[in-house]
Amino acid sequence: MSDIKFGKSTLVHNIAPEAEIAVEKLRKVSDGGEVFTDNDFDLEDSVHLNTVKEVLRLGEINVRDKTKPIVFVSPDGLSSCDVSQGALGDCWFLSALSCVAADDMPGTIVASCVGGYKFKFFRMGEWVDVVVDDRLPVRRRASESATNEFWVPLTEKAYAKFNGGYTKLVGGQTCWALTDLSGGIAEKYTVQGIDLVKLLHTIENNALICTSNIDEGGNENINKGLISGHAYALLNVETVALKDGSRVEMVNIRNPWGRTEWDGDWSDKDTVNWNRVSEEEKNRLGFEVKDDGSFWMTVKDWVDEFEVLTICALPGMDLEDEDGHFTEEEKIERDTRVIGTFTPGVNAPRDVNHLQKVFLDHEFGIQIEMDIQKYIKETTRLIWLQFLVDSPLKDTRYIMVNIYKKT
Repeated sequence: MSDIKFGKSTLVHNIAPEAEIAVEKLRKVSDGGEVFTDNDFDLEDSVHLNTVKEVLRLGEINVRDKTKPIVFVSPDGLSSCDVSQGALGDCWFLSALSCVAADDMPGTIVASCVGGYKFKFFRMGEWVDVVVDDRLPVRRRASESATNEFWVPLTEKAYAKFNGGYTKLVGGQTCWALTDLSGGIAEKYTVQGIDLVKLLHTIENNALICTSNIDEGGNENINKGLISGHAYALLNVETVALKDGSRVEMVNIRNPWGRTEWDGDWSDKDTVNWNRVSEEEKNRLGFEVKDDGSFWMTVKDWVDEFEVLTICALPGMDLEDEDGHFTEEEKIERDTRVIGTFTPGVNAPRDVNHLQKVFLDHEFGIQIEMDIQKYIKETTRLIWLQFLVDSPLKDTRYIMVNIYKKT
């Protein structure tokens, strides 16, 4: 295991040298005034798209509003309202993308004006550049925004390339996309059984949050405006002041379809409840009666209707550092990285059966010693372990972990 390295969070693999080549190619095309074509991700290859193909350049696409120009992103910037799912079954990715847009985190997207676009996604502890051209499938992709912004379908294309094709995006977990988009640590929770209001108020400025309705029946089953087996973005949690002086805890949720909303209490159409809120408070919340996929509901209704909560702690987040006690240098010092290559049968188990036999054998694993005492302010300390495995999306990998306290 000579290639196993221990270090701070700045330790990297340099895993994607081909990305640097693509970026350099894009730069040369730009300097030469040409139009960039990405021959490494050919949409006419059935491996990448797997459908009857019709592929057009951005300027050739027949947009809905012909009075507005086609742009990558409008001057007002990214917005969760720009996200609108198309015929591809990737609500898990687009709900995560809605969170990123709502959190004003455009750092993963860099546009070019020569038919090429550069994006950044997180893999194996570092940011990887992904370059694509502006050729898009006509149907099996996310839709452009109402104002002809194409940053969403182009980001979706880059993420498809990042994972080996559009077909790889059909069905997935929001936690995968949240980590790839932010570099954070994503974890799934059941909505029941935790103090949600306290948790959400604690983390809302340091985390991206998605929520899922896992009822059976598929997307064709819609109950109270909520879609079964569907992932949503949780954009905000608010304590809403009512005219009578009382308050109600509410969440703002968005359907990545860009339509089809909750129609129960506090829905856009529930004028009885919303008349209990002042116009000033509505403006503070950004409340609009609009079929754009965004809606409000009480925390109680959310708990009753949704089953899964996915929280992605952003890099450097520490739930026990609410007052900003740690400096950036201390965060780097605090976080430890271990990188290297595990080869089945050499320095890692061959399969699950072998894993069960040799999990205590030091030749088939690694031992890490972490000194956390100086970061403990109370009697207990929350430690995050993030396992970053370089394997194709949806491939199954097994990891066994044993944690011991050194005395």
